[in-house]
Amino acid sequence: MTRFFGNRARPACWAVVSLGMFFLAGVRAEAAENEGQADLDHATEVKLGAESLDDLNLVINLSQSAINRGLDATNTDFAKKLLASTLIQRATALCKPIFDQNPPDVRWNRLRQAALIDLERANKNDSSSPEAYYLISRLNSLPGGNRKQALEAAGEAIKLAGSDDRVRAKSLVLRANLTDDKDKQLADYNEALKLEPNEAESLRARGVYYLLQDKPELALKDLEAAVKADPKQVDSFEAEGLVLTILKKYDEAIAAFDKVIELAPEASVAYLHRARARFAKGDAKKALEDLNKAAEMDSDNAGVLLLRARVHQQLGDVKEAQADIEDALKDHPGASQAVGLQAILAAGNGDFQQAINDVQELRKIAPDNVQLTLQLASVYTLAKQFRHAIETYNDVLTADNKNFAGYRGRGDAYLSIGKQAEALSNYEEALKLEPEDTGILNNLAWVLCTSPDDKLRDGKRAIELAKKACDLTENKQAHILSTMAAAYAETGDWENAIKWSKMAVEAGAPDVKAELEKELKSYEDKKPTRELQNEPEDGKPAKTDEAKPAETKPDDKSAKPDDKPAKPDDKPAK
Repeated sequence: MTRFFGNRARPACWAVVSLGMFFLAGVRAEAAENEGQADLDHATEVKLGAESLDDLNLVINLSQSAINRGLDATNTDFAKKLLASTLIQRATALCKPIFDQNPPDVRWNRLRQAALIDLERANKNDSSSPEAYYLISRLNSLPGGNRKQALEAAGEAIKLAGSDDRVRAKSLVLRANLTDDKDKQLADYNEALKLEPNEAESLRARGVYYLLQDKPELALKDLEAAVKADPKQVDSFEAEGLVLTILKKYDEAIAAFDKVIELAPEASVAYLHRARARFAKGDAKKALEDLNKAAEMDSDNAGVLLLRARVHQQLGDVKEAQADIEDALKDHPGASQAVGLQAILAAGNGDFQQAINDVQELRKIAPDNVQLTLQLASVYTLAKQFRHAIETYNDVLTADNKNFAGYRGRGDAYLSIGKQAEALSNYEEALKLEPEDTGILNNLAWVLCTSPDDKLRDGKRAIELAKKACDLTENKQAHILSTMAAAYAETGDWENAIKWSKMAVEAGAPDVKAELEKELKSYEDKKPTRELQNEPEDGKPAKTDEAKPAETKPDDKSAKPDDKPAKPDDKPAK
């Protein structure tokens, strides 16, 4: 019986045991499934109060540990999102020394690599964050980054941003910066500014776009708005200063660069930019101070050395200019700007053939370089090889029929050999391109009021042009004041001719005062100025078959060509 009972009882016993084992397995499975819960709870607690990079590191380690140990589906999803968001937060912290410092941290490339690793790991755990893709794009946009990945990441950030206008706008700007299609670029900038109209970064980006498209007025409008939106952003002030320099608003440009130096005193490029503005304004001594400071901070900067060489040249210190050029050539042998400037120095010393040889050697390397062709034409002019100069300016204008310097230079060369009609034609073309260039306004006015050819003279227009030039130079340039006087003399307005001639005498440098006084005496005697240049070329007088001989006005029969008052030497080259 016992045996039978045992046999009958065994199935029931095994059923109970099996049920117990199943229950225990379930408990163990559930325990294993949530074994990482404690790490996840700890990670969540630390994240709520995280204040340092160490706190973020701990959250990342705990979140990963929780996932590795095991969590249920809901908690696994939560842990992955927590891990991804903390990785993005750590990557953002790593980016600060790259993007928020000026200049960036010297370790920026290592920091970039570390940030990219975090962002890629974040996307593996949760690929829904537009901020992660924005940072990937921005980091890859830096030098040495992957442009293709940057463009793709920017596009993904735009897709994921949804209603997040801030991230979408920033990503649109990034994509625009990476795009070669100019129309698409502008469309992205415009869309970004519709979303965030006062975003300084977007305004600056579109301003720089307009600057590169040769639309400085539009650029200035955006950059002024960018500066207003973020008055501590160095890049906006720097770009604004560059645009103001292009627009010849030198005092405003200098003020913008002052602000750059105030915000980033260690940035040598700000001193270089301010030096350019000061040099263009005519303040060579102040420019030299800035360049010396820039050279102290960055002694190998070829741009600093070459601009300082030009300043030294203008100040008459040829030895210092040559030293700067030689230093630039040590680090950049054969650099076109350095060799070109060396040619200018040679020309300044009267060694025109050496200057011509230097520029011609450069043109062999870059035969299509318009600037080099212009420089060669200028050297020919200095060497009084005017026909060679005209031929070379022809090459410039064939390559670029909107080249202001080409028309100006060719006009000067024609004027030097007595071809005033051709000179006027070139000056008119130059004036269309640069209607506020005081050199062109002055030269055109001078020929219109002093030409011996009655058909070429136009005293009324000469007054208009000279008045504009005087206004632009605040009545401070003696040679322009002299032109104004000559224009009034041409119309017979002796009172104004004398008035402006006296102003020229007062403003004139000592070395030209005698000639200006002679001009004044001529107007007091009611004699207008007549001039026809006839410069010798290659040791021979220039041919002037097409130019009429100097004539006197009907009411000035006693005047002779030899008695004409001399043109001041400080007028721009005619």
